[in-house]
Amino acid sequence: MPDMSGDGRAGADGRARGADPTGSLTIGHRVVVRYRLPEGSTHGATDVLGVLLARDADVLTVEARTGPVTIARSDVILAREVPPAPARRG
Repeated sequence: MPDMSGDGRAGADGRARGADPTGSLTIGHRVVVRYRLPEGSTHGATDVLGVLLARDADVLTVEARTGPVTIARSDVILAREVPPAPARRG
């Protein structure tokens, strides 16, 4: 049975519980971020995929296909860098 005590030991992904999931993201790299939506939304969370434009103590800004998305760091559930988009032949 998994440890649910919240005592700071590493989770299944090897990172310490409570660690900032955005800490290893590099500005200018392609990222995927899963974050909580506001209370009352039809879904609890959503994802954004794009290039990390900015990061400070409070927010992340990701340039998605539809435009820039600003996310409160406190709402981030998971975040990771992903490979560049594949080149499309045309």
